[in-house]
Amino acid sequence: MSLWASGPSGPIRSGAFDYEAYFAHYRTDPDIVVEDAWKIYYRELLRMHNQTVVHIVDGNLLDENRLWKNRERRFRDFLTPNLPIPSGRQVQDVVGRLYAAHGDHFGRARQPHNIEGAGFAYLTRTLLLRFCGLSPDQVRIGPVWTSLPGYVHLAGGPDVPKIKPDIAVLKAVNGRPDTHGVVSLKWTIRHDRLKNTLTEAQELRNRKRGGRPTYVAFLTNEFSIGRLRSAADSPQINCVYHVSLNALSASYVGETEPGQEIQRLRADGVLKDVSALFSNMN
Repeated sequence: MSLWASGPSGPIRSGAFDYEAYFAHYRTDPDIVVEDAWKIYYRELLRMHNQTVVHIVDGNLLDENRLWKNRERRFRDFLTPNLPIPSGRQVQDVVGRLYAAHGDHFGRARQPHNIEGAGFAYLTRTLLLRFCGLSPDQVRIGPVWTSLPGYVHLAGGPDVPKIKPDIAVLKAVNGRPDTHGVVSLKWTIRHDRLKNTLTEAQELRNRKRGGRPTYVAFLTNEFSIGRLRSAADSPQINCVYHVSLNALSASYVGETEPGQEIQRLRADGVLKDVSALFSNMN
């Protein structure tokens, strides 16, 4: 019998698309290394609309704010040599492969946020399995917190909050299963999303019994410095991880205050690149 008895878990699906099978090759590809993680996220999950990279900031800001348009241009200029882009191809031909796969599978468009959310979760789980040497039973998507080892609760009633971490990582402590860490996944940060994440993180901290405190990681592709700061400076979160800190920094070249704030958050150890997530969950 496995030490990691599988509790109730809510796999994320969109129709009949099998995200786990779609990303499975990343677990066995001998050529990828942890430093490639950001490239994989961007190739699979970053969408293009005409010449505009979406989801580096809310679309309405890109349309109305010249600063964001300049940042978007610098971000696109960063992608071209660094993904890398094969000769003769455009950025938009390379990024957003998961969206294209959905289109091929269903024959019509699905709601983009559903594809992105499910893809973000399953791709992160796949890379955790690859880079951390964990078994599938140790990395759960969307588990109800009461199914996780190391937590106590009263059965039923209002005492039991509805908390479902996006990803939970389980490890053994003194031969017994324990919840080592949870990962909250938000491709972009909105106030309501962050508030819910902080509330859930605090509940998890309050209800942990035995073993080590659960490590709370927040993984995002947010490019707003103010939103990143709000998450990174929150005591409920151990660390904010960005899909690509290099891309974030490149998009703010020439802007003194945002650049200084990025350096401050990095120096404080509360903002790190996604590659560090796999080290900390290992």
